[in-house]
Amino acid sequence: MVDVHISFESRAGLTRWLLAKELETFSLGVIPDGYAEYDVDKLTYCVFVEYDRGTEPISKFERKVRVYIELARSGRLHQIFGRKFFRVLVVTDALGRLKTLSTATARQTDKIFRFTTLSQLVHQGPLASIWWRPGEQSFESLTGS
Repeated sequence: MVDVHISFESRAGLTRWLLAKELETFSLGVIPDGYAEYDVDKLTYCVFVEYDRGTEPISKFERKVRVYIELARSGRLHQIFGRKFFRVLVVTDALGRLKTLSTATARQTDKIFRFTTLSQLVHQGPLASIWWRPGEQSFESLTGS
């Protein structure tokens, strides 16, 4: 998670960063690895970060997807963080795992979630067109859509 944090801090106008330990207290139904807020062109974006090392079964990841979808629908994000919208950024170590997680997510939603590899994030930065949207076949920027 250190590399993810540094990437956002050095290239994305990071204004807030919380780690899993701090996020436990919010009772979100899931404990993300991180939460970030960053500013781009006078807009503030907020994201939950999941760093997937390929060690948990797809079924567990699919449960997380359902919890995040419910969080998006419930309005609890606004109550907790004062934000209406969020994305879940999933960072993996391998493109194959990225595609597996993306396919599993696409069965439930094509919204909220974006996927990239740690290598792409570190080398190109979080604002580059490195993010894979579930159900799509190309990469996009976090601020593009």
